[in-house]
Amino acid sequence: MPATDPATGAHQTQHSSKIGWGWWLAATVGAAVAVAVVVVALVASLRSGREIDPNQVMLALIALLSSLGVVIIPKLNAVGKNTSQTAEHVVNSHSSTILRDDIDEIKRIVKATDSRLAGLEQTQNFQARDILGIREEIGQIRKSERDQWDAIETTAGKRRQNPGGTS
Repeated sequence: MPATDPATGAHQTQHSSKIGWGWWLAATVGAAVAVAVVVVALVASLRSGREIDPNQVMLALIALLSSLGVVIIPKLNAVGKNTSQTAEHVVNSHSSTILRDDIDEIKRIVKATDSRLAGLEQTQNFQARDILGIREEIGQIRKSERDQWDAIETTAGKRRQNPGGTS
């Protein structure tokens, strides 16, 4: 199992899809043996005038399949290691839940938060309309008060100009 960095929780992944030169050498030798067996079988059948020996053909096939296996097996091992590392990441070795369950829970939280925010936005829109209405009413009250004070000032000014007169 790959090590986990305790500070970040990150998993180290070390894998390679490269096939070493030794494996290629073994595959080349296997292919060369397969070709050599086929050539020897053909030459022997031409000299004797008989058909190619089925045992020699089987030997050539075995050599060819072995040479292919030498290249394929390390690749399959690398795939297996990658798969086990991926499974280890998905299972979340740091908790008892599966990664998919964690993601589903996060999605549910995000959706719930989104719906709460939508409700909050609607409430704020209602409050904004209420505040706007209150401001308009206060503006009307202030205008009315100004009109009343203007009327009072006008009346008081008239009385000062005509102190003995009756209105």
